[in-house]
Amino acid sequence: MLKKHQSLLLITTLAAVMLLAAACGGNKATPTPAPSADDTAALPAPNLVQPESPVAVEQSVSRSPVSGPGAAAGARTFRIVPEQSEARYEVDEEFLGGASDAINKLAGLIETVGRTRAVKGDFQFNISGDQVTVAGGSIVVDLTTLASDDSRRDQRIRTQYLESSQYPLAEFAPTAIKNFPAGAAEGQDVPFQLLGDLTIRNITQPATFNVTAKLEGNALSGTARTTLLMTDFGFEPPNIANILKVADEFVVTIDFTAVQQ
Repeated sequence: MLKKHQSLLLITTLAAVMLLAAACGGNKATPTPAPSADDTAALPAPNLVQPESPVAVEQSVSRSPVSGPGAAAGARTFRIVPEQSEARYEVDEEFLGGASDAINKLAGLIETVGRTRAVKGDFQFNISGDQVTVAGGSIVVDLTTLASDDSRRDQRIRTQYLESSQYPLAEFAPTAIKNFPAGAAEGQDVPFQLLGDLTIRNITQPATFNVTAKLEGNALSGTARTTLLMTDFGFEPPNIANILKVADEFVVTIDFTAVQQ
């Protein structure tokens, strides 16, 4: 009886091997007859192999080559802290021979500076790893609050030259970042250029600020600086015969601290 059972197992196994060989070698699959109850009991249990999980393919994404590594992906909004920020202008003034009698100023060339802390605004960056793009925002300065070392000058700027009494606000809307250095890290002073549109006296001109900034946690601080021409914004530099002559070119600097919202 044992020999008969072993013979039946051998015959069944040989038949299965022949059917498998035929299926692999031929062009068409040969249907396999359903095994009987006895054959099924004699065959060993199949060794089931689970298919491998599909391998994820990383997609290549084109990004603008700008800004801070290590940050979480997504937009970050920073708000200017006026108490810790300042906007100022710097311009060369030349006092002429008649200045001594007319306005009690000695003849000579000086650099005049006007300052204000009336700076506010938000700006947003899309940050993904070491890639950053500008998402929006603006920085606004109240020009009526600019103060230098001479109140007479400040009054003339408000009413006659810059006419800030009529056009009180200057606004810069950033649109792009350029030349952000590779490998910059949080806590470092990082130089780059911030491009955007600057509006003064309702005249908008493209402007590029040279920025040095540092990101520490949720605080962003730094200095932004650009050079402008008065005539580009529709007003002539002061020029009073034999008393005063002011350069057309002036520098705008913003020292800022901003906190993430």
